[in-house]
Amino acid sequence: MIIVNVVMAVADGLAYFLEGRDLPMVREVIIAANAVFFGAFALFAYLMMLYLHYRVYGDRERLRTVSNLGDKK
Repeated sequence: MIIVNVVMAVADGLAYFLEGRDLPMVREVIIAANAVFFGAFALFAYLMMLYLHYRVYGDRERLRTVSNLGDKK
């Protein structure tokens, strides 16, 4: 979760730093940085859900079924 949070901060900072600059490929870099930010935001929410589920229930076997989205074998 910490790594995903750092990636989000770097991507958002890069987009903010490049905003309003008149350099080649800035628009594409900002679009890519925003795509990484929003993708990491969804991943962060999923990781937070797994963390909180484990903290509440404390059962690794049950966590495995949650992380597989209900795929029981």
